[in-house]
Amino acid sequence: MQQILGLAIGMIIAREALAGAMRYTLDRFHLGPAWFLVDLALFAAVGLVVLNQLMKPAQDRYLHALLAVGCFLGLGILSGYANGNNTTSIVSAVKIAMPLVATVLVYPHFLRHRWFRACLAGLFVVAVLGVVYNRSHPMPWTGYAYEQFGVTRAAARQWWIEGQSRVGGFGASSAASANVILLMALLLTRGALRAPVRLAVYAAAFVAIYFTTSRTPLLALLLAVVFDLFPRRLVRPFRVDGAGLLAVFFLLATMAPFAWSMVVVLSDGIARHFDVSILDRLNYTWPTMLGLSYDHGWASFLFGQGFGSVGSPAQYSGKYVSPISAVDNFMIYMFSLFGVLSLVLALLIFLCFLAIPWRERYFAFAACMMMATVSCEGIGASLLLGFAVAFGLGALGTRRAAVPDLQAEPPRYGRPA
Repeated sequence: MQQILGLAIGMIIAREALAGAMRYTLDRFHLGPAWFLVDLALFAAVGLVVLNQLMKPAQDRYLHALLAVGCFLGLGILSGYANGNNTTSIVSAVKIAMPLVATVLVYPHFLRHRWFRACLAGLFVVAVLGVVYNRSHPMPWTGYAYEQFGVTRAAARQWWIEGQSRVGGFGASSAASANVILLMALLLTRGALRAPVRLAVYAAAFVAIYFTTSRTPLLALLLAVVFDLFPRRLVRPFRVDGAGLLAVFFLLATMAPFAWSMVVVLSDGIARHFDVSILDRLNYTWPTMLGLSYDHGWASFLFGQGFGSVGSPAQYSGKYVSPISAVDNFMIYMFSLFGVLSLVLALLIFLCFLAIPWRERYFAFAACMMMATVSCEGIGASLLLGFAVAFGLGALGTRRAAVPDLQAEPPRYGRPA
């Protein structure tokens, strides 16, 4: 089962890293539907995992995770139809949620398999080189338009910031490439490489993400480097509590923007700030999106607007309004989907984060940074959050010595588990 799930998630990561080139190539050869074969593979893998858990006795925490996932997926689908969204938009939203779902149903032991790490390392090199090359050479898929379910989309987004073109290499956009490079760097350095190699991986990721001009993944990488390479014994004299510090980061990333947006909405202080993106989010994008939660009365406020109402799936339902629908904050995005019940989801993620072992806690710090200014809808950010939750979920109710992945010093690369 681990091999199948690992293969499906590996295919999803590969498609994300090469998304721009793949969309361009498939459309040129009139093979557009082949794009969704990877999604079908992931759906099949998740279905097999669910069937396996239902057929065989599973640990309570994974049965609870399966129940929670089922409830939120069901709520999103029902609310989506109740708010008038079409089937295409709802299926698109479920497809986007599936990578996150896949990571929390079983502990991802496949991350330690040699074949997975070898493929991931090769893909990481290709993605980094693609961004570096794109820095001085244009890619043919950048700005290339194609039709998908009656909606015109770009194989790779073409945009600029302060007169500078934002490059994405082989990816679908600069942000998507930065997110997936961040994810691959953290997976590669996860307790399995010696310090010089880890530093080389981090340095390559830093250069590539810097070239994409994506700020949030760059800050997330720097945060991860600090908490990954800073030895725990050096922290103890300062009486720094890792779990407490992580709790502060989580609340700042999720609840602080949410509370601020509520204040702006109630005080009628919504205003545009075109020149400073973070101010535009604080005073326009987030409050406006939160205000739309009242569009259908208290029902949408309590249970959300459902799948197909926000994010990229809203393009298929005709509700996408840039930049509001992009949201760019995990908690506000979840509130738009699930209403007040999204607070339950936030609490579950919070508890999993606090349970993450020290050696893997840097995943959670990076995920918090991404959650602050990214909706986590993209594959890179979604899987980063999912793996962070998975590491914490694996530690809940489990003695550290019982699971090799949870030991203080994970095995080095190439040694048997």
